Amino acid sequence: GIQAVLQSPMSATFLETIGREPRLIKSLCATLLMKTKMTFAKFDDGEGEQEFFDVPKLYGPGFVLVKEACGGFRDTHAASLSLLFSITSYACAMESAASDTVWNTMLFQQAEAS
Repeated sequence: GIQAVLQSPMSATFLETIGREPRLIKSLCATLLMKTKMTFAKFDDGEGEQEFFDVPKLYGPGFVLVKEACGGFRDTHAASLSLLFSITSYACAMESAASDTVWNTMLFQQAEAS
């Protein structure tokens, strides 16, 4: 079943490889945020116009949208979002240094040299 797939040696190798690529993880996150147009409001003192963080810039550049089939998906953004979903599924299923790296990178919980 699905548990066997998520716990397989091939899945562990996939996650370990992704865990060594924090810039890839950040680019996938930036692509998700660009695609969904997600924003986060800055806290203010209640006066003036509401300001928002430019979240995608925190992660760096997202992937360029190429409106051609990519990896069985309709375009590069759909393929990127599927890859991000797969990575987070494996990171949830396996406790490892690689899964910690994935979550820490996505949540900015570790300093890294870029």
